[in-house]
Amino acid sequence: MGGEIQALQSVSLQFEPGNFYTIIGPSGSGKTTLLHIIAAILKPSSGDVHVGDVELGKLNEGRRDAWRRQNCGLIFQDFRLIEELGPLANVLVPSWFTSMVTKPAMRSRAEALLSHFKVPSRSGPVAALSRGQQQRIAMARALLLEPEIILADEPTASVDKANAELIIEEMHNLARQRKTVICVSHDERVARRADHVFEIEDGRLVRDRDEAAPRVAAEGVSS
Repeated sequence: MGGEIQALQSVSLQFEPGNFYTIIGPSGSGKTTLLHIIAAILKPSSGDVHVGDVELGKLNEGRRDAWRRQNCGLIFQDFRLIEELGPLANVLVPSWFTSMVTKPAMRSRAEALLSHFKVPSRSGPVAALSRGQQQRIAMARALLLEPEIILADEPTASVDKANAELIIEEMHNLARQRKTVICVSHDERVARRADHVFEIEDGRLVRDRDEAAPRVAAEGVSS
């Protein structure tokens, strides 16, 4: 059996509302692990994560899940849509965990988000749609509950140039609405639009493009 693998080492960051952050680095550098720690999907083996007065590491799994639903909108690289369902049902998935009945206001918001992203709300199973449409459905789903924190994992990796530009513009606009937007990406187009860019290599923060010296703490990330 091998020993413990340290996916992140000596990473400490602070994020503020109203900013669009991009975290760049090669594959396997720890970008997705960092995003999952910020989202309280993973707990760091040392260090801590603070969001306001909440220390996420002190919450049990159920309370971390509840915190994530209330505060975070996640956009996954592989979309994680339910392929047999249509666009509207997929966007409404987060509401299933807050209420057994889809309220009319929630349904109206889901339809408005799909319209905003130019995806028909009733167009058959999402498996038949283009990857660009699927990514836009995933973004609409992430925004359904109006989260304050938007976390995106390679949101432009699987879409064409036009869809990539739409997604980048949307993340920029969300930051202007006082959301905290954090995106991990290989895409320099994403980095160019971001307010702040951090670079990770082999699990370490190696560069802050703002040239502000980051605070350092063992294997932790603070938000």
